[in-house]
Amino acid sequence: MSTTTQTYTVTGVNANGCSNTDQVTVTVNALPTVDAGINQTVCAGSSVVLSGSGASSYTWNNGVINSVAFLSTTTQTYTVTGVDVNGCSNTDQVSITVNALPNIYAGNDQTVCFGTMITLTAFGGTTYNWNNGVTNSVPFSANASQSYTVTGVNSIGCSNTDQVTITVLPVPIINLGINQTVCLGESVTLSGSGANSYSWNNGVVNASAFIPLVTQIYTCVGVDVNGCQNTNQVTVVVNPLPIVNAGIDQTTCSGTAVVLNATGANSLSWNNGVINGLYFTPSATQTYQVTGVDANNCSNSDIVQITVNSLPTISAGNDQTICPGVSVILSATGGINYQWNNGVTNGNSFIPTVTQSYIASGSDNNGCTNSDTVIVTVIDCTGLEEQDGLQVSVYPNPIQDVLFFEFNEVISGGIELLSVEGKLISFLEINELEAYQMDLTSLTFGPYFIRMNINGQVKSLKVIKAN
Repeated sequence: MSTTTQTYTVTGVNANGCSNTDQVTVTVNALPTVDAGINQTVCAGSSVVLSGSGASSYTWNNGVINSVAFLSTTTQTYTVTGVDVNGCSNTDQVSITVNALPNIYAGNDQTVCFGTMITLTAFGGTTYNWNNGVTNSVPFSANASQSYTVTGVNSIGCSNTDQVTITVLPVPIINLGINQTVCLGESVTLSGSGANSYSWNNGVVNASAFIPLVTQIYTCVGVDVNGCQNTNQVTVVVNPLPIVNAGIDQTTCSGTAVVLNATGANSLSWNNGVINGLYFTPSATQTYQVTGVDANNCSNSDIVQITVNSLPTISAGNDQTICPGVSVILSATGGINYQWNNGVTNGNSFIPTVTQSYIASGSDNNGCTNSDTVIVTVIDCTGLEEQDGLQVSVYPNPIQDVLFFEFNEVISGGIELLSVEGKLISFLEINELEAYQMDLTSLTFGPYFIRMNINGQVKSLKVIKAN
C-alpha cells in the first residue's frame, strides 16, 4: 500500500442556523514491509541469530533480541514487529526447526598395558572424528593414560560428542641378566626378574638348569600382577669342545720309556703323573687320560692305553769255576733268541782263558728283551804238592758255592773248614781216591781256613768266600 493524502471538509451549523466550513488533510502512510528472514533448521544447542529487515526498529517475541545470537532449544515460530520512521509497524514470522543431537557413544573406559593395540569405535552417528590422531575403528598403540573425544555427525548434519578414558599401565621391566658363554655340555640357568611369572621360548623353564646344544637367543615374557607383560632377550653362546687326541694305543716292554704327545688344545694335562711330550717309563699296562683346555677354557678328554709286556726271564745258567784249558758251554733259557757278549754263541763250547762275566740277552715273541749274567772263574788248579809225591788240588778260590778237593792217590784223613776265629764250621772225611766237595752256599762273604789232616800230616790253606 502506498501513502495516500486526502482533504476532508466539515460544515458546522450553530444554534442560529448559521453554518461555516473547514478542511483537514489526512495523510495515510503505508505500513513497513517487515521481513523476519527465512525459516531455519538447526541442531539442538546451536545458536541462532534472527534479524528483521524493512523497518527501523524491531521487537521479537520469546525474548529474542534482533541480531543477537541466542540458543534455540525447541522448534518454534518467532514473530518480529518492525516500526518504521513514521511510527508505522508491521509484523513477520520465522520458524526455527530444532533437530535433536545424535546420541554418540564412544565406548567404555579401558585399562590396558603400555603399548597395547586398542581400537576405538563410536556409535550413534554416520561419521566420526576423534581427537589425538585417532581414526575410528583403526587400531593404535596406547602409550599414555588419556581421554579421547569423538565428534559424531548424523545424516542431517547434527553432531554430538562423547569421551572415553584409556588408562595405560606400565609394563614390567624384565631383567634376564647378562649374556652367557658356556662350553658344550655345560648346564645353564636362565632366571628372569621384575615380574610375577615368566615364560621362555625353546622349552626353557625359569630358574631351572638345562644344557644348551647350540648358540641361541632366548626370549622371556614376564607378566606382572596387572597382567601386563614385557619381553627381553639373552644370548647363550655355546663354544664347541676341543677335539683332543691322545694318540694311538701303544705296546711296549717293561722298563722301556715311552712318550705321550696329545694334540687339539692349548693346554694338555695327563693323569698318572705323565707330562705331555716327555718320556716316562710305565710300570704296568694302564689307560692314560689327557684333558685338553682350549682358548675358550673349554675342556675335553681322550684316553690311550699303553700295554706293557713283561720282560722274558732270561737265565744265563749257573756261575762256573774251571781250570785253565777247560771248555765250557753257555746256554741261556727263557727266550727265543739269544745274543752273548765276548763272542760267545749260545749252546756252543769255548775255552775261557780268564775269569770273566758273560751277558746273555734274550728276546721273546713280543720283541721284549732281557739279560742275565754268568761268571766263569778260571782258577789255578795246580794245588798243593808234598815232597813224597802227594798232590792236592783245592778250587776254586775265591769260592762261589762249592769248594772242590782232588787227590792223586788214595789217602786217609779229614778236612776241616774253620772260621778265622778257629771255630769248626764243617768236616769232610777222606778215605778214597775221588774228588770231594764241600757245600759253602750258606757261608757269608769273607775269609775262611781249610785245615787238612792227610796221612797224619796237617796242612792249612786260606780261602775266600765270594759275595
